[in-house]
Amino acid sequence: MAKFVVVGIGNKLKADDGFGPEVVRKLKKMVKKNVLLINAGDVPENFLEEIVNFKPDKILIVDAVEFQGKSGEIKFFDPNQIDFKSFSSHKNSLFIDYLRKRLKCEIKLIGIKPKTTEFGKGMSKKIRNGVNKTVDMILNKINY
Repeated sequence: MAKFVVVGIGNKLKADDGFGPEVVRKLKKMVKKNVLLINAGDVPENFLEEIVNFKPDKILIVDAVEFQGKSGEIKFFDPNQIDFKSFSSHKNSLFIDYLRKRLKCEIKLIGIKPKTTEFGKGMSKKIRNGVNKTVDMILNKINY
C-alpha cells in the first residue's frame, strides 16, 4: 500500500490562510495508517525529518496561494513547474527543495486562491466550500 503525507500549511488566524490546516483537520478521521497528516501551521520546515522518516511515496502540500484566478479556485501544481519568485506560498520553495533532495517521491501542491488573509477575519464561504472539495479530491487521490 502506497504511503502518503498530507501537509496543511497556513495560519488559521489569518482568514483564508487557514485553508491547509482545516483540510488536514477534516481528514483526521477519514484516513488510514498509510497516511501521515501534518498540520504545519506556517512553519512546515519544523516537520521535515518526520516526513522524511515516514518514507512516503507521495506528498500533497495543501495551502492558500496567490495565483491568477478567482478566489476559491483550486489548482494542483507540480513544484517542478512553479516559479517561486512570482508565486506566494509561505517559504514552500525551500521546504519542497529539501524534500526533493531527500526523497524520491511525487510531490504536488494543492492551492486555493484566497479571498483575504487579513488577520482576525474568519474563513470566507468560498474557501470553506473549497475545504470540502479538497478533502474529497485528496481522498480520491489516495483511493479511499
